[in-house]
Amino acid sequence: MQRTRFLATLLAAGVAPWVRAEPAPLRFVYPNVNGLAEAGFGFRTLRLALQKWGQPFELVQQPEPTNNPRSLRALEQGGVDAIDLGSGRELEQRFQAIYLPIDRGLSGWRLLVVRAAALPGFAGVRSLADLAGLTAGQGTNWPDAALLRAAGLRVASADRLGLLFSLLQAGRFDYLPLGLNEVLGFVRAHRAQAPDAVVEPRLALFYPYARLFYVRRGDEARHAAIAQGLGRAFEDGSFAALFSAHAATQEALARARLADRHVLQIANAEWTEAMRAIPARYFIRP
Repeated sequence: MQRTRFLATLLAAGVAPWVRAEPAPLRFVYPNVNGLAEAGFGFRTLRLALQKWGQPFELVQQPEPTNNPRSLRALEQGGVDAIDLGSGRELEQRFQAIYLPIDRGLSGWRLLVVRAAALPGFAGVRSLADLAGLTAGQGTNWPDAALLRAAGLRVASADRLGLLFSLLQAGRFDYLPLGLNEVLGFVRAHRAQAPDAVVEPRLALFYPYARLFYVRRGDEARHAAIAQGLGRAFEDGSFAALFSAHAATQEALARARLADRHVLQIANAEWTEAMRAIPARYFIRP
């Protein structure tokens, strides 16, 4: 009798009891690191991955700009659900990484942002030993800060990219190494903080490195969604199309003139076995 009444209630409300309910969309909150918002390549790549995943999802961009340390705390505490950041042993242990390089390894190629007046001081740099006489700026908790220190280079840290540009302008350190795929955009974006900042024309740093997506430990649903969707995007060419259409990356590749630069190579002790296992085809070597 009770079952009959329940079915009658559903039918009266216009609900067919034999229709299976659609699963609730899997929600992703993404941090607005450095104020890039939806223009950021990480956000665009995550949206493509979730579209390729093929299940209902909701992707929300945080409105307020933030930085990496706050975003990592928010990821641990559940305020955001995914982040993209450089590879590194500590991060890969702290969070669950998706081992597909969304920058195709380009962030391992670093160009040096310096003050125009300081350019003559870099003319004689031929080796890491020469560079060790100068001080690099790096973000607090950037994985490559430890990598540079391990190579014998002096490093000064700050927790915000805008502050790093201000400190560079003030002469608190000598150069700011940034990935060649982001350096031009960041110099333009922070012109107010560092009006004298230029990209040093002769040198480049290189170390094995890549940018990955991370989720919280134990968040298997979101890890699987990103891994499956991003893997499909890599295999069907849609990620390559997104990468090629990213104007900032293509401009950076064209203007970097790596063939004309003196490249200083650094070993990466943070390059984990999981990173070494990524197939070479996922990387590019400009």
